[in-house]
Amino acid sequence: MRFVICHACWSWVAPSGVACPECQQPIDVTRPDPSVSEFATIFGEFVARIATVRMDRRKLPAWGSLVGTTTGVMFVPFLQRRADGSLTAGHHDSGRWDVWSVWRFWRRPAFPAGRMLAEKNHAAAHTVDELDLVETYLNAPGSLFVPRNQLLRWHTRGQHWSLARTRGGTLHFRIQSPPDEWRPAWRQLLAASSAWQGIISC
Repeated sequence: MRFVICHACWSWVAPSGVACPECQQPIDVTRPDPSVSEFATIFGEFVARIATVRMDRRKLPAWGSLVGTTTGVMFVPFLQRRADGSLTAGHHDSGRWDVWSVWRFWRRPAFPAGRMLAEKNHAAAHTVDELDLVETYLNAPGSLFVPRNQLLRWHTRGQHWSLARTRGGTLHFRIQSPPDEWRPAWRQLLAASSAWQGIISC
């Protein structure tokens, strides 16, 4: 199956025709993706890892992380690399995510929620790496990014979150992280930009 990046809604998709299955905008597979610097401008800077989530979809990996940035929100699926080099979706196993090891930015001291998670799941970790949003997005088929100016509403109801957007249908997530992890992340988003205050609805 071939995956491409839609330049209208910034979703990794498997097009079945000439239009993006997410936002229905035309997809030109001959058009090159933006440069790394252009992607960096679009994605902004990392603010906080919000939560572990399960996304309501079938054809692409559903388990992953929601990450807040200065310009929007990114979903990055948990993926595992097989011996032959191919990627497969990560699986939830006995309440533990082995694929969390690829998210080395969780060990970054500046982010308390990440540090708590790192201490819990990676007590033996040694290095501290800066998260590269562009590299992470480009190397994780199934990722998507919703710019803040395309977000209409971020609604929460118990463990169910929905993100209404101007391009593409509403995204539905089931939250796997406890409130004491994602609430501090929201406070970080609000502190990073007051523009989030009119979008996030608890």
